[in-house]
Amino acid sequence: AYPKRLLGPVGPRIPQGPARVYVGTKHWHPSIGEAVAAMHEDGVRRAVAIVAAPHYSLRSVAEYQEKVEAALKSLPEPMEMVWVESYEAHPGLIAAYARRLEEAIWRLREPRKAAYVFTAHSIPLSAVERGDPYPRQVERTAELIAKRLALPRFSVAYQSAGRTPEPWLGPDINEHLKALREEGFEEVVVQAVGFPADHLEVYYDLDLEAQATAQEVGLRLIRARSLNADLDYIQVLKELVEAAWLR
Repeated sequence: AYPKRLLGPVGPRIPQGPARVYVGTKHWHPSIGEAVAAMHEDGVRRAVAIVAAPHYSLRSVAEYQEKVEAALKSLPEPMEMVWVESYEAHPGLIAAYARRLEEAIWRLREPRKAAYVFTAHSIPLSAVERGDPYPRQVERTAELIAKRLALPRFSVAYQSAGRTPEPWLGPDINEHLKALREEGFEEVVVQAVGFPADHLEVYYDLDLEAQATAQEVGLRLIRARSLNADLDYIQVLKELVEAAWLR
């Protein structure tokens, strides 16, 4: 029987094929601790862990790792966890993002005159000052997509900054959109490369807030669709996990 704590919205864990998949979340159920405990109860002694966000940060992936380590220490027996820490330049990821961006380009009136903006979740500047590789990895993803599609111009902006006194990494997407309009751009395509799936921060920050900013300044904004659970993205995760397992 499966532990009752995991019989929630995600349903029971049903083994299919040679691999079993467990989901642990930071702010909801099943929590990371619950997922690790369930793995132990099922007899798992070695596993691959991957955070959906493609880019490593001290304020994202590292925090997930800390929670996993804490959960592992509470187990009565050891479990080996192999990590995929980032995959910002995976060819399959770049191809998947480029495919969706190309779809958005078809909706433009004048693609060669449009601006292209890649976004990711902002992090505190204090993390960047401590050597966090996050900004460079985000930029690398953007560069590879832009090169694949031969974009005439592109930029990187950040969204979802925390409401704290400390400064966060920018430019903020809304301020960036205003700047693009002042430069004379009339159309912009935004792609959230830091968020593989649609969720609150994509819908609210881009589809609602950024779209409102664009309309306010007279800029036509098109957002490229997310990867979600599409098979090309699932294939990327499969390749990452298989490679990590064989390390």
